[in-house]
Amino acid sequence: MNHVTPATAIALKEAGFPQPSPMFGQIWYDLGAKQILIIAHNVGKSGRSGWSDGVSTGLYENEFVPGGIFAPTAVELLESLPPKTLAGFNNGEWSVMPAGTEMVYNHGNLAEAAAMAWLALNKKT
Repeated sequence: MNHVTPATAIALKEAGFPQPSPMFGQIWYDLGAKQILIIAHNVGKSGRSGWSDGVSTGLYENEFVPGGIFAPTAVELLESLPPKTLAGFNNGEWSVMPAGTEMVYNHGNLAEAAAMAWLALNKKT
């Protein structure tokens, strides 16, 4: 899995991680974070896009999923961390160490490790 879990997506949203406009290739969770929605295709010249949850498909125009929760990928999360942040893989786990800190965040999923780092750096006091 190259994106975060529903629980992490919720935590990121609540902590202020950007929630972009839906675009092709993104992963989103529905309001209850129970279904995964993948922005799968563009439909003709109408500008509408499609989504799929693995069971059904649908179209949206302006509103995708009101209150939907963006599930960022590892790349999107790493790009949101300070320059010179380190990431590596060792003994079956990914490690992320944000630049300027001595903290290391480990997880079997790189997106989750990067999310842990982002959440620590953006903790609301």
